[in-house]
Amino acid sequence: MTNDTLAQLHPKLDFLMKGHGVDTDTARQDLSTLEAVDAKVNAIVNAHDH
Repeated sequence: MTNDTLAQLHPKLDFLMKGHGVDTDTARQDLSTLEAVDAKVNAIVNAHDH
């Protein structure tokens, strides 16, 4: 797992987002950044708040 990158998290996060009916615009973000991962994680967490 030492070769894992932030970009590799996106398919898993996309799966979770789809399962929660969540959509967020990360098309312009660099998927290798923590900012892009954080945006998706926040969207998933916020879906539980509503």
